[in-house]
Amino acid sequence: MAEYTAKCVMDEDDQINARRANQRVALEPTGHDVYLNPDAARTFARGILALADEIDGGQVRQPAAVKVGDRFKVTRSFLEWADVVIGDVVTVVEFEDDNSGNFRAVADGSTNRWLFGPDNIGNGLEPLDKPAKREIKVGDRVRIVRNGYAEEGAENVGRVGILEEYDPNDTRCMYRVSLPDRDCGWWCAEVELVDEPADEPAVASRLTYFHQAETALTDFEHTAADIIRLARFLAGE
Repeated sequence: MAEYTAKCVMDEDDQINARRANQRVALEPTGHDVYLNPDAARTFARGILALADEIDGGQVRQPAAVKVGDRFKVTRSFLEWADVVIGDVVTVVEFEDDNSGNFRAVADGSTNRWLFGPDNIGNGLEPLDKPAKREIKVGDRVRIVRNGYAEEGAENVGRVGILEEYDPNDTRCMYRVSLPDRDCGWWCAEVELVDEPADEPAVASRLTYFHQAETALTDFEHTAADIIRLARFLAGE
């Protein structure tokens, strides 16, 4: 494996090495600060460029546009030392405040916020294709994409539940989602529709119970939450 070394003009015992470390270029100074004359600096810089070209073929990638709520599939286990493996799906929940473009994302079913950067897109994180969306309505199965508040409820991002209320007048938390382990619905800022698998009878029957409950309550004053509760009762949950 190629490695490039430049020695300090003031003390040859002080030097800096450049080598490839997986998909990164590692710069390793030894001793104190390293001072190079212009010719040595250019030669060392060419070595760094050669290592970079070896890694990505010399292609300069434009930074990917990432926003809160975007979801990515992990294609490299333990990317950036995060406790994620190939196949995991992570959701962007916040950005760092240093204008670096670095962001934190949580894996489905986890509460840990792992730090990634724009250069991980296409190099460890692959965007999930988003199908064309129909209008989401009460009673749909949805996935929580974004909370209305940065810290509270991070563990619910990525979870799937039933949309039981929608309040368009609330600009911060307009969706209330019923989750299996909560007595009351969870308000959040953004959800996405979860398509019902055609070969999953259990899901189909759950929708059947919902429609049965909706029909049973037609002649009575009721709320969406009443429909959800009755549907759960009919389903024996």
